[in-house]
Amino acid sequence: MYCNVCTAAFRDHADGFLEFGTQISIAHHKTFQSLKASSAVGCVICHYLWRDLVVDASFCEWVESRIKTELDQTPVCTKIDSHDPESAESELSNYATNIFLFKADEGDEKLDFKVKLNYIPRNAEPNVAFHYGIFFLDPVSDKTSKYRVSGDCTWSESSIQKAKVWMEDCINNHKACGKPDTGNWAPTRVLDLYSYGGGDGNIQLVIPAEECKDALGPYAALSYIWGGQQSMRLSSDTIASFRQGVSGTLLPKTFREAIQVCQHFSIRYLWIDALCILQDSHEDWLSEAAKMDKVYAHSHLTIAAAASHNPADGLFRNRDPVFVSPADNPIAVDIAGVYEYWSDDEVFRDQGSSHDQQKLAMFYAVPKDDGILRSPLTQRGWCLQERLLSPRLLGFGQDQIYWECTKTSAVETGCPARTWPKTATSDLKARFRNPGEESFLEMEDQGKRDPYLLWGEIVEMYCRTRLTKQTDRLVALSGLVKAYSTYINDIYVGGMWKKSLESELMWFKEHGIGEAASSTDYICPSFLWASASLPCNLGIEPRVKPRYPLLFDVVDLQLVYATKDATGGVTGGHMDVRGTVVEVRLSAGTYKGWDAIDLMDRAGRPIQAPTEKNHVYFFYPDRMLTVGAGEENARPFYLLLGGEFFEYYDEDAAAPGERSGAKAARQANRHCSWILLEAVENQRGVYRRLGMLHTTQGFREKDGEEIDSSWHVVHLGSLGDEVPNRGREGDKYIIRIV
Repeated sequence: MYCNVCTAAFRDHADGFLEFGTQISIAHHKTFQSLKASSAVGCVICHYLWRDLVVDASFCEWVESRIKTELDQTPVCTKIDSHDPESAESELSNYATNIFLFKADEGDEKLDFKVKLNYIPRNAEPNVAFHYGIFFLDPVSDKTSKYRVSGDCTWSESSIQKAKVWMEDCINNHKACGKPDTGNWAPTRVLDLYSYGGGDGNIQLVIPAEECKDALGPYAALSYIWGGQQSMRLSSDTIASFRQGVSGTLLPKTFREAIQVCQHFSIRYLWIDALCILQDSHEDWLSEAAKMDKVYAHSHLTIAAAASHNPADGLFRNRDPVFVSPADNPIAVDIAGVYEYWSDDEVFRDQGSSHDQQKLAMFYAVPKDDGILRSPLTQRGWCLQERLLSPRLLGFGQDQIYWECTKTSAVETGCPARTWPKTATSDLKARFRNPGEESFLEMEDQGKRDPYLLWGEIVEMYCRTRLTKQTDRLVALSGLVKAYSTYINDIYVGGMWKKSLESELMWFKEHGIGEAASSTDYICPSFLWASASLPCNLGIEPRVKPRYPLLFDVVDLQLVYATKDATGGVTGGHMDVRGTVVEVRLSAGTYKGWDAIDLMDRAGRPIQAPTEKNHVYFFYPDRMLTVGAGEENARPFYLLLGGEFFEYYDEDAAAPGERSGAKAARQANRHCSWILLEAVENQRGVYRRLGMLHTTQGFREKDGEEIDSSWHVVHLGSLGDEVPNRGREGDKYIIRIV
């Protein structure tokens, strides 16, 4: 069923809409209270939106506080006037949710939509952040009627048969996924399920190196959330009893149900970290953590408890098949105003006249495919490497099962696939687990793939997750690094790669949903992205050949590792760089009613262009940045010039430095990226990274001379002033960052 708000929005655009060329934006729920109420009464769309919303604890907390505010004062939301685009766009942000209806990439007959939840994060820039729910729409047909599930449980007979079909297809037809054979390698310890029976038998901990004369048979691995203190775990005190065998009735629900899955696939052995690693031995934990790449890569199957918050939650969920298969309940959609954009000739084509309604089947885009990482398990930091390393993964969601292998990504409903969004986890998995003879570098030479950009995607996705121990930030990627190093001919350095080091050092932390409070504990050197608290929205673009010139270089890099494993944790180190460094002042200010940071030169003069439109700058602090208000309380900071590039509006105009002749004056934006630093007390020339600063300056140039500008940080006279350094080469300083 659909609530009155959804029905009216799709069928009549009741509160108005605004055309955005390739899509229309429709006013939806006025309040989050309304959204929550619609979810409670069973609206399919609102149910999925609210369910995914509450997974993100930070976002959920904000929404619940917003609901309390709404109870005292209902937000003022007026009907959207599509004839006044500027006012309409502003008014849409007053609604709690908006619907974006747009053409699908595949075929004229397909539409998709996403629902945007407007959200103002903590410490935000003066704008609104978004949280999306993504849905597919298809015309009702015999084909769409097949997109349904049967059985009132996610491990009903129909679910079991679907999982077996996926497994058999992968084993028999997917050469890229590999055969389920551990070969000469096996985990240090595994659980033998031979005597488990129907659940009242025993499980036994075995050590393959000591007890298996031949190669260990296929084993499964369990991916799950610890969720606090484990009631049952392997330790120095319990290992003897586990070796003798313990009753399966003592296991938590998730473990017992994982054993049931193994039995259906005739898998005798199961690896669970809590029961296969000594939890009271840091030495054993470090030793086993270094083997995670092999544990998952050699597994026959990884079983993922995607919807569970702890081992007591279990894998299997009850469900209403009709609710899970909304194709049985089509929704009326007014497609008037939806356009298709032809990129070749830039022609817009109207796809419907006024009130052109169609009955369409609606499908929810399963969270595993949209890259937003909304299920409890995918928000766990260790989960990413478990997913990417596993040749086959069977996931248990809230209302259906799903499958991932190198060649296939499928869900139980058979929901139609879409090519949007482009950064799907399944696509990342397929690209990561490249089993072909061509190396990543060979494929890069052929223009097919850039291994460094792929690594950037992995890091960005990883940084949106959470870790119980912040000191595990690099350790939880160690398995991926080991596997990746077989594809790429480079040296790994604390989350980065040596050949693309300068470009990776330009990472920046965006404001966003789920942003963690900054930790005061030392994790690693400040120039590494791993120094940023997780979760966060991180921007990073590793490139051996950057898109624009980088204006600094690393002259020395020293890292101190937690163990002999250089893919693991980093406990200290420094980096010496050579580049342009200037001193600035920062103070607390306001911008259009928002808290902001004012940038000044060392003399206290505001750094700004002659007109507001001519120059803007954006701060991306790595952690909470405390500055005083006013010139007298401004603190000294330092900027290391990272890179600079020009964005020209008129390619036919004269280029900088050349005489224009009959050509028009060339208009451009000058973009600069700076690394924000603070000096370390009592250590001359030693700095700590605090974040990034991006500046944009507009100007015009004719006959090689700027005629309408001009501002640039390095032109403020600061270059002539000495800054703390460890050496100087011309206009460039050598400084150390720790």
